[in-house]
Amino acid sequence: MILDLPTALKEREVRAGRRLALLSLDMGHHFERILKAWGAGSVIRQGRSFTAADDLPMERMALLSGTLKGILVMRSSREFPDWLKGLRAGLVPPGTGGAEAFEELLTLFAIYLYHDFWTPESFTIGPIRPFPSIRMDWPPEDPTALQACVVEGHRVEVRLWRTA
Repeated sequence: MILDLPTALKEREVRAGRRLALLSLDMGHHFERILKAWGAGSVIRQGRSFTAADDLPMERMALLSGTLKGILVMRSSREFPDWLKGLRAGLVPPGTGGAEAFEELLTLFAIYLYHDFWTPESFTIGPIRPFPSIRMDWPPEDPTALQACVVEGHRVEVRLWRTA
């Protein structure tokens, strides 16, 4: 499925006085940007998704409200959250587990989506509360956008369904 994003998502005024630029939703770029800022070395974009048979048992969903309405799902290998926790060592409170680091990544990713596709003066963000989910919780239609990556050998996938 090709991205079908409204004009407001495709177009954004580029700061520093440049002309209006067309942008497409590149979730891999945003995901890689966050992980590199956190200190990850290798982030390899794999394309749209892994095959349906891939086992990615760690999964969280967030319901998005505000300017961007939709469902955001991030899923990964079982080991990725603990690896992520190690990457964040010293930056998170003691006792923070891998699941919390995973949820922090999902929350920050959602904020990047809001911020990068609307000017700060024109967007609103509702609460972002990741919760455990499974594939049966997903909408029946194909996601609006998705990206699969391999992060330091860990498989991670992000899916976005726009609902309005």
